[in-house]
Amino acid sequence: MRFRYFEGPRTEMRGALKTPEKCSYCGVTAADVFRSGERTPVGCYSCLRAGRFGFFQLTDAGYVDASGLRVEFEEADRRIEFLRGANGAITARTILGREALTTVTPEAAYELWRTPDFPTWNEVRWPVHCREFMTYLGEWKPAKFESRNQFLAMTDKRHHILWPAETRPAAWGVTYYGFKCPTCGAMTGRVDFS
Repeated sequence: MRFRYFEGPRTEMRGALKTPEKCSYCGVTAADVFRSGERTPVGCYSCLRAGRFGFFQLTDAGYVDASGLRVEFEEADRRIEFLRGANGAITARTILGREALTTVTPEAAYELWRTPDFPTWNEVRWPVHCREFMTYLGEWKPAKFESRNQFLAMTDKRHHILWPAETRPAAWGVTYYGFKCPTCGAMTGRVDFS
């Protein structure tokens, strides 16, 4: 099972079921099955990749859902719509409004919709870099970082207090998510408070 924007452990895929179940879309019983919401049908990996269902995602570029990317920021009025053709193939198109600049490609939005999200305490936005979404690497503990400098480079300044200059913390009372840009390799992280 491979996803462009998810390289974290399977145990961190929200909606991944632990036991094989019958796919509601194709009828095949599969080991890699998902439920994209509490009251949604079960779907297999093949149907997810084919775009028969997907996951709502909160991102730095807006909201991604079954209808596309919706940007609900005052400074922009843009969206990317997913269009299903007569043959079932989905294409994406960008609809621009006033002075809007597209921050991600339509293909990136469609790819993220077909990617499981990760469980958070609060709504953590999926980061964007190089006009596409960054790849989720998983939850990071202090030991995962090469050095304090790597932590500081990846982390918003308001969270630098989590790693004092004197010593590497053994643990911290937050959840830290690591991300990497699939285009250029830039790294970033997001802090989630429980």
